[in-house]
Amino acid sequence: MSNGQGYTAGQCTYGASVIESWIPPGLGDADQWVSRAPSKGLKVMQTPTIGAAMTFTSSYPGSQGHGHVGIVTDIGPNGYPRIIEMNANRDGGGKGIFDSYQTTSRDVAYLAGYVVPANGPADGGVSQVTGSSLAG
Repeated sequence: MSNGQGYTAGQCTYGASVIESWIPPGLGDADQWVSRAPSKGLKVMQTPTIGAAMTFTSSYPGSQGHGHVGIVTDIGPNGYPRIIEMNANRDGGGKGIFDSYQTTSRDVAYLAGYVVPANGPADGGVSQVTGSSLAG
């Protein structure tokens, strides 16, 4: 089952595309988003910004070689982003479940890049997934 954007329900890519409507179909697994983004009219940045899709490499722990993606909701005082993510097995998260996670230097070590719309970062749907909707 997919969400019409072609992302498998319950996976991190699905969750990101549900939160941010600017995410187009065809970006593939999370570890492919940075390389495919320009062909879809998107920009890739190395600086976190609210509303960006924070993508991680295929080496990211727990990603089973597919990378990981979450949407940046805040930038902490240490400069590390907080993300909303799906299909992460931490803090009660898991397949099909949204959770909010404060990234650390360990996560940023696996950063592939921040994907944003061509016209710049947007906080689009970030505000749609808050509070009780984080539970799924």
